[in-house]
Amino acid sequence: MRLWREGKRSRMMPLAIDQSKRVVGIGSNVVDVIYRTNKIAGPEEKTYILFNDEGDIVKEVIGGVTLNHLAWANLLGLPTGLFGFQGDDRYGKMIREEMDRRGIDRSAIQVRENASSSFSIVNVAVDANRSIYMARAQTGETTAEDIESCFADYIRSAGLVTTEISQLPLDAVIAVLRIAREAGIPTVLDVDVPPDFAIDVAKLGSADDFDEAVSLADVIKPAKAAADQMVEASSPEERARRIFEKYKAILVAITDGKDGAVLTDGAQTIRVPAKPIQAHDTT
Repeated sequence: MRLWREGKRSRMMPLAIDQSKRVVGIGSNVVDVIYRTNKIAGPEEKTYILFNDEGDIVKEVIGGVTLNHLAWANLLGLPTGLFGFQGDDRYGKMIREEMDRRGIDRSAIQVRENASSSFSIVNVAVDANRSIYMARAQTGETTAEDIESCFADYIRSAGLVTTEISQLPLDAVIAVLRIAREAGIPTVLDVDVPPDFAIDVAKLGSADDFDEAVSLADVIKPAKAAADQMVEASSPEERARRIFEKYKAILVAITDGKDGAVLTDGAQTIRVPAKPIQAHDTT
């Protein structure tokens, strides 16, 4: 399966990725504050926080959609970098220390004084149900104007650009992808949340903004819940093909937990099985 981009003369051209340059990204980079509970409490209910497997009450883990992308690419030997805004709080310092530990460039991180960094409160019950409360903080305050004035040169210096629909406002996502496309740089978009959540709950932008953002990406990676709302289809394979056709992508990869992933490049559609593991929580 090869990656191809439609050229200006409507012919298919190979998608060139300069592996000597960084994979750079903007989007979710957070501290997950994880509690083990006896159940997920409903409205007006009380519940108990339990000791976790390490014998602690709370566990703090660095992650987030975009930062995970960069950490994975880094493990594969590619140079990586994160750009965007963070606060000068404890969580921001933790994220930056983890980036340094993993060798992820942070020269394009702008630290705002007296500001909060992104974090999530994650409650994981003994029955594996969970609730997640996200504080988007500086990521959620990023605008298209910020992208153009603060980060355009960093985007243009990249070999590949990755971003997400989860915490970053859609006008900023569009600006990132448009700058990369105009510079001829391949892009990956992780559609982590369904359209109704992005538009109606998170208020990231409009339905038109959502479609524009997805249509600007070369590689589209929707989670299953997001893919289910993006097009109608009778199977994951058909859904991947319809997303490919609707948004004129180069590659679509729908992730589906224990059922693996479905990929299509328009010419062929394949299912990649998940490797068997014993998962206690996938936060």
